Amino acid sequence: MDAFESVIAAILERKGYWVQTSVKVELTKEQKREIGKPSSPRWELDVVAYKGAENELLAMECKSFLDSPGVRIAGLDASDPDHPNIYKLFVDETLRRVVLGRLVSQMVERGFCRSEPTVKLGLAAGKIHGEVAALQSFFDNKGWTLWTPEMISDELSQLAQSGYDNSVAAVVSKLILRDSRRGEVGLSGKASKKEAPREAASTSSRYQKYDVRAGADVERQLNKRETVHRLVRALWERGVRPEQMSEAVPGYENRLFCSAPGRLTGETFTKSVQDEYARSGKTFDPRRFSIGDDELIYSGGRTWALTNQVGSNTEEMLEQLMRRFPAPDVKWERSRR
Repeated sequence: MDAFESVIAAILERKGYWVQTSVKVELTKEQKREIGKPSSPRWELDVVAYKGAENELLAMECKSFLDSPGVRIAGLDASDPDHPNIYKLFVDETLRRVVLGRLVSQMVERGFCRSEPTVKLGLAAGKIHGEVAALQSFFDNKGWTLWTPEMISDELSQLAQSGYDNSVAAVVSKLILRDSRRGEVGLSGKASKKEAPREAASTSSRYQKYDVRAGADVERQLNKRETVHRLVRALWERGVRPEQMSEAVPGYENRLFCSAPGRLTGETFTKSVQDEYARSGKTFDPRRFSIGDDELIYSGGRTWALTNQVGSNTEEMLEQLMRRFPAPDVKWERSRR
């Protein structure tokens, strides 16, 4: 099993999935002819995950690309004919339909999942070339799942803070992330600045905390998602509409918020948005938005949920919002250690 695949598998297991790696899909002769590969061997998927509670089957392709430019959108949208065809399942609609359809049949026949599961195709990217928001938008429009490097890093951080887990991903996460965040003694046996790895600075900024002041209230040591949510709520409380905030953050286009008509709670909100997306031929993934009852915003006859997909561009987003909607009693800053 590929090392990066083992990391993704560990994260999925922690999120409640039953996981298999290097899954071989046994295509019939007719199916091989249909995809134009009559002599093709069994098709192999990097990671297949199943969540029984939701009857969801996820086929996740894993591309670490740590020592290369990274995943390029040109390789996925077929806009560059010279780009190596390494995303076949994403580019070839017939191949995708046949392989995923056979995967479902195979998993049901072998008793690994219930009948008629919801099937999703996903990509875990260790590195992305270019604008992450553009790639995310492309995946959202296709109804696919994208795990960005920031998301994977966040999941590994949570894995590092979890209880005992003897998986490779968990052990490495605990050794690297936990020690770097706390300044504890690592493998060397002593906390020497001279021996600290170069990556310490980037790891530190990755887990940067922030303070947000809104009027007389000050919230400290917030993570990136909490910071954006608190600032957005403060602006909304001062009359700024979600549509206006979306326009102020062009990198997110129409993905900063999702909304549904009426004053809704988390459960009814999710169902309403899913129905609205379905009518447009899209798939709504509630895990990408803050949909708790205390996180939703009501404005203009609609209920709004803010994205939780923020990362390296957090400070740029905060600056864009404050430049567009300067409020004298709202301020954010990096937390002092």
